[in-house]
Amino acid sequence: MKVGIITFHFAHNSGAVLQCWALQQKLIEMGFEPEVIDYQPNYHKGRYAIIRNPFLFVHNNWLISTEKTPKKFITSLSIFIKTILGNRKFSSRKKQQYKFRDFLINYLHLSPEMLSMNDSIPLNYDAIICGSDQIWNINLTKGSFDTHYFAKTQGFKGIKIAYAASVGELNISKHAHELTILLHDFINISTREEKSALQLSNILHRTVATVPDPTVLIDRNQYNKFIESKSPEKPYILVYSLENSSLLKNTIEFVASKMQLDVIDMSPIAVKLDTNHIHVSDIGPKDFLSYIYHARYVITNSFHGTVFSHILEKPISVVSHTTRNTRIADFLSACGTLGTLIYSDENIADSFSNIINYKEVSSKLNIYRQTGEQFLTNSLKSKQNRSDFI
Repeated sequence: MKVGIITFHFAHNSGAVLQCWALQQKLIEMGFEPEVIDYQPNYHKGRYAIIRNPFLFVHNNWLISTEKTPKKFITSLSIFIKTILGNRKFSSRKKQQYKFRDFLINYLHLSPEMLSMNDSIPLNYDAIICGSDQIWNINLTKGSFDTHYFAKTQGFKGIKIAYAASVGELNISKHAHELTILLHDFINISTREEKSALQLSNILHRTVATVPDPTVLIDRNQYNKFIESKSPEKPYILVYSLENSSLLKNTIEFVASKMQLDVIDMSPIAVKLDTNHIHVSDIGPKDFLSYIYHARYVITNSFHGTVFSHILEKPISVVSHTTRNTRIADFLSACGTLGTLIYSDENIADSFSNIINYKEVSSKLNIYRQTGEQFLTNSLKSKQNRSDFI
């Protein structure tokens, strides 16, 4: 059975790439023949260019806004300037681009490349899985739903499945009519956030499951081939942040003072710190895993930073993210490690002193993993015809 996967597999984000690889590997494990649909729309791919177009970034920011205010204009001007200044890092971006492209070519089973929304998805699949990642977040798809991420292609006769898809912070009720039309012919639908699953269930009048991120479907041993075996010269605390905040900085300073270790920051944008640290910017998926694996301690507000720290059994403090905290909290709850979550300066010390029993976490992750495996099994091995759901 040939299964197409459509997701943000091309993003220069290690979590995005690794979740796609993990889903591919799980499908192979289950006896299917997966292929990643190599859809890299120009509107999205431009974000990862070595020399970035400032007008593209401003346009995208302005397009998705519902308020055309002076404040929004100032924000757009700031984005324009930051994009121009950021182009000074082209050498580092070139190295990073090579690492991501190398991973895609060597580890993903790719279809022929598609760059335009006008290109048709191949029809030679028995099933197409949409997800994971924020493929239904219109803030990432040029201000409107990209129908390719709903497997809308004329003449397709296979079944459609959504696995751990996400709408991000989208107001689902506001887009209820569109989503109902786009999802009406899916045989099974699942999201990675419980809140989104409940909201979609209400507007679609059908069950929408909550399943683990694809990275959880794979045993930690399968990630070992990507990890640099050579130990670092000096022990370090690793920081991986997708949002700078005073709470993050205070957490890093606290942990660094307690452990008396240097800090390696592999965040996309360097965190401003007083403690001794270095920032590494040309990170690819293999580097991402290796830095986590060799760290003495991890501090992150990233979902995948949190997930891989648990998979690789690292001591960790998880700092709250202002807009992406739901799925992090859901994951920590499933693992029984909510005690690592920092939501104010008052519980930084409690998080640091929290000792994780990774034997118990491993057991909980196995149960969590089975939820995703069962969803895929039930969906892909169903003998019901797609026409039954139209």
